[in-house]
Amino acid sequence: MAEWVLDASAVLAVLREEPGCEQVQDRLTQSVISAVNYAEVVSKLVDYGAAGDMAVRAAAELGLFVTPLDEPTATRVGALRDATRPRGLSLGDRACIALAEKLGLPALTADRAWAEWIAYELEAAGYSTFFQHWDFAPGSNFVLEMHKAASESDRTIAVFSQNYLNAIFTQPEWAAALVQDP
Repeated sequence: MAEWVLDASAVLAVLREEPGCEQVQDRLTQSVISAVNYAEVVSKLVDYGAAGDMAVRAAAELGLFVTPLDEPTATRVGALRDATRPRGLSLGDRACIALAEKLGLPALTADRAWAEWIAYELEAAGYSTFFQHWDFAPGSNFVLEMHKAASESDRTIAVFSQNYLNAIFTQPEWAAALVQDP
């Protein structure tokens, strides 16, 4: 049974051996990817210079569980366009979000634009957020800022990107969130 929904950026991080790719590599067998995102992986490999058949083979060798995009999920992808347009999320990004919503699973991505969109949507819905790139001033004490954010927050939402998984403070952030979880 799948535990993660993969965005194309996460799969490409593995294939391109980008920093943190081992975090995604360890989750590949427990993940699902939409056919739209799988097509994006193959397309990007071609963009990066791989011949079409080599791109197909490289993606296939990962042994990913690829799921088709059904009509209700495709409709949700389209409906997400208005909300995601200001943040520049692509069709593939929206397909991953819609599949994650449908399956009730976290999405694994390497795209910071997702985190910005989530914070924007939460604030537009009346929630307050702490978002590092908006709320932490350059040169501020990161540890104190994270402690303040964790202690003043009712909920923690993590966007699992390569940068997040590689960050040295990821485990302490989760530890603080779990301590407060009833």
